[in-house]
Formats: sequence, C-alpha cells, structure tokens
Amino acid sequence: MKYEEIPPHVRNALIAAEDRRFPDHTGVDYVAMGRILFLGAKEGRFNQGGSTLTMQLAKKFYSEGQRTFQRKMQDIALAI
Repeated sequence: MKYEEIPPHVRNALIAAEDRRFPDHTGVDYVAMGRILFLGAKEGRFNQGGSTLTMQLAKKFYSEGQRTFQRKMQDIALAI
C-alpha cells in the first residue's frame, strides 16, 4: 500500500497515538526528554522511551537497536 492510499484519518490517528506533539517539534521532543530525565533521576532508573516518530525511524534504519545512551544520542542527532 502506498502512503497516498492510507486515509488521512488513519495517518493522523497513528501520529496522535505515537507522538502527540509531532506538529510542534522538529524531530526531537525536548519536553519529553526533560520529563524522562526528571523521572529517571527521581526513580533512579530510566524506563521510559520518549522517542519521537522521527527518532524511531532513525533507530530502525540506522541503529542496531541496543538500549544505550550512545544510541539515544545518535537517534537524536539523526532526527535533527
């Protein structure tokens, strides 16, 4: 199926479910990153993702998928 064949309401539903601030950022959601850093420091562990759709795409195509700080920084750089 081609992108143009997907009804706009289905595309918008996917974006709303995965990245509700998608229209408001340029690939990296700094609000979500701040929340994750705050909660991670408070809880002593980082168990939330915070990746935007753009960052998820970068991870899928350019990363090996390992869960490391270095990979997250690479995803951010690629998303920007």
